[in-house]
Amino acid sequence: MIDITSDLYKGKRSGSAFPTRRHGPARWITQAGELWVREERRFAVDVLDGEPDERAWTLTYSTSFTNVSGSDIVMGSPTANGRENAGYGGLFWRGPRSFTGGSVYIPGREGGDDLNGIRFPWMAFSGRRDGEGGASTLVFVDSPNNSYAGAENTEWFVRTGIFAVVSPSPYYSTELTFEPGQRLSYEYAVVIADLDRGVEGSEQLAEASLQLLGSSAAAGR
Repeated sequence: MIDITSDLYKGKRSGSAFPTRRHGPARWITQAGELWVREERRFAVDVLDGEPDERAWTLTYSTSFTNVSGSDIVMGSPTANGRENAGYGGLFWRGPRSFTGGSVYIPGREGGDDLNGIRFPWMAFSGRRDGEGGASTLVFVDSPNNSYAGAENTEWFVRTGIFAVVSPSPYYSTELTFEPGQRLSYEYAVVIADLDRGVEGSEQLAEASLQLLGSSAAAGR
C-alpha cells in the first residue's frame, strides 16, 4: 500500500499546488516470483480557485508501466473475457457505504448503473456523507493525452445500487497485448468538492481540472 497523504502534506505549498510526489518504481511480481512489470506513479494536489463555498481540490494521478517480462502480457477486464457488466480495471474508486444510491453525472446527463460502459471524457459521482448528511461530489477526468484503441475516450465502469464505484477502464471491452519493452502511460484528475454539483457544476469542475492534466505538475516532470 502507498500512503500518499502523509507525503503530500509534509511539503510547503508552492502557490496553490502541493509539491508533486513520485512513488516507484513499483514492481509487478507473479506468484512464481517472476518480475513482469515495473511501474512509476506520480501524484499532485491543487486547490481550484472559486468562491469560498465553491472551492474544490484536485488530485492528479499519472502512471507509467513497462513490460520487462520478455513476453506478451494480455491486459483485459472480466468483460473483455466474456463476463457481462464487469469492465473494471485501472484506476478504481470505491466510495463509502453512505454513497450507495448516489447520482452519476456525465456531460448533459444524469443517471446511475445505466451509464456503465459509456464513453465520455469525464464522470462524476455525488453522494451523502454519514453524520450530518451533507453531500459531496467527485469528478473523475480522463486526460486528453490518454489513448485507446479505436476510440477517443475511456469506457467507464460505474455502480450505484449495490455500492459506489467509478473506474475509468482502458480495457473495459477490448483486450490489449502489452508487448515486451512497451511502455503504457495513463493520467487522470479526481476533483473532490462539497455539495451536490449536478451536471452543470460537475462539468465546470472537469473543465477546470483539464489545465492540470498534461502539465509539468501533473506529470511529475
